[in-house]
Amino acid sequence: MTAQNRTERTRKLALSPHTHRGSEVVTRFEHTLTLKADTTPTHITLAFIADRDVPKPGAIEAYLDDLKTLEWQSLEALCATLVEDITDTLVPLLVFAEATKPAANGKAYQSTFLLKTQPNYSPSPFIEGLLRP
Repeated sequence: MTAQNRTERTRKLALSPHTHRGSEVVTRFEHTLTLKADTTPTHITLAFIADRDVPKPGAIEAYLDDLKTLEWQSLEALCATLVEDITDTLVPLLVFAEATKPAANGKAYQSTFLLKTQPNYSPSPFIEGLLRP
């Protein structure tokens, strides 16, 4: 996807300054949507630890809802885009994205996840445990 597409995708990610900077606050979103040209719902989990900025209320939900209008070649491409968009927009210490689809239409259960951290940040085992239930 082009840089302009990223700008369009992330325009709804309105930001506010992070008032608890320096603390490891995990923000987690669960969202289900049906992607374009697909009849099977995709469940998305997005979690991050904010550093400088946090999204305003409703911004992540609006961003995720807009993703259903785009065509995705794979769950890997969807997760990579989620991580890239959140990393470039919010600049979090850590971002985690997972996309899953139930078995349907002759296809097996599918699950993909990505984790990206800033270079000198290592999450504690407690934080890692919060990312995936």
